[in-house]
Amino acid sequence: MIPKKDRYDSEKRTDMIPFQDTDHEADIFWELFEDFDYPETIGSGFPSKSEIYTRPSFINKRKMAEITNHIAHEYTHKFGFIDGNYRGNRRRELVSYAFGDLVESFVQKYDTE
Repeated sequence: MIPKKDRYDSEKRTDMIPFQDTDHEADIFWELFEDFDYPETIGSGFPSKSEIYTRPSFINKRKMAEITNHIAHEYTHKFGFIDGNYRGNRRRELVSYAFGDLVESFVQKYDTE
């Protein structure tokens, strides 16, 4: 379960920025992690933690574009955006999913794998 202090509705803007770098670069600390609370969880990212976590079995079955989608999606959680309880097409409009999809399409365009 996401701690209350780390939850923000992706429909609303928040002024909370979990970290600020003076070099204006995004630092991504990514770890493979198996011990999630729910079996359907692929990964997680929280504003209160510097790491993004991903289940290794997810990585083994995916192409680079899908993996970058996942990392981008989890990275948005560091800014407080949550997935919400939406299902179907509406869910793809949430910030975390829309940003992940955008990054995936960019990687697909330029990936030579």
